[in-house]
Amino acid sequence: MRWLLSALLSGCTAAVLVPPTVDADPDLPAMEVDVDGATRRLHLRVLGEVDAPVLLVLHGSASDHRAWLGLGEALAADWRVVLFDQGGAGLSTRLDPADISFDGVAAEILAVRDALAPGQPVAVVAHSFGGMNLGAALAVDPDLTDRVVLLEPGPLTGEVMDATFRDFFALNLFDGGLNAQQWSWEVLSGSDHDTLDAKYLATLQGSLLQYHCDPEDPPPWPVWRVGAVLERERQAQLRVGGSFDYDFASAYAGVERITVVGSTCSALGADMQRTRHQPLLPGSEVVLIEDVGHRMIVEDEASVIDLVRQALGEP
Repeated sequence: MRWLLSALLSGCTAAVLVPPTVDADPDLPAMEVDVDGATRRLHLRVLGEVDAPVLLVLHGSASDHRAWLGLGEALAADWRVVLFDQGGAGLSTRLDPADISFDGVAAEILAVRDALAPGQPVAVVAHSFGGMNLGAALAVDPDLTDRVVLLEPGPLTGEVMDATFRDFFALNLFDGGLNAQQWSWEVLSGSDHDTLDAKYLATLQGSLLQYHCDPEDPPPWPVWRVGAVLERERQAQLRVGGSFDYDFASAYAGVERITVVGSTCSALGADMQRTRHQPLLPGSEVVLIEDVGHRMIVEDEASVIDLVRQALGEP
């Protein structure tokens, strides 16, 4: 709350919209990484013993690592757990559109690995879009990881996205999030990152995506700050013409152990993962978690932690 108090005392209206990033608040834990000759500061937490095997936790879209801190704390007894906000998301450095690419996020992931586990494979837990980002990193370094837990990864190929897009996206003109977003666009002026991020945050309140057990009452999603420009640019990069054109699945070919966790309620749930992704991930196992949706970590954190711990096995 320090950022809010400071903004109120200074009379700076724009600053109260969202908390500051690591570039504005030097007290936030961060790591500097080099991407194409430019320095990015990533908001990062490292939990566990220094000499423990490293476990990377990758968040999904419209997110940061805040929701995953409980999982990190629970697994820190056995792992050195590394949680960070992707560049352009959460409290990490904001990026200009020209600097946003899947090569860039791959470079971030590999730079964090190199800093904390040089020359060693790490374990990875990735949620939603994080599974796609991991595929981008594996395409650069197939030896990045030997074990992966994918929590409802988004469509890993353009073909899967084309086939399933209408299953999980629903446009409801009366949706609370859509209306809140429209209200914010009308009231909040400006095109800077702070303003755009505040506007985009409104979408998390609604049910535009078929991810939840109760579409009318989606569970709250803990996030410090979303990255509006990041979301817009990377979604555009996945699409060529009228269809999606990408392949993150093939990069998983060399990973020894892949566990995919899917829910009962989400359109990205266990049924979709078995039908669409398991054939693309040879040797993978799909595990069901019941009575939750895509935001499983806040709906049943204890069960998610247990499933992840079992899937990872001994460090």
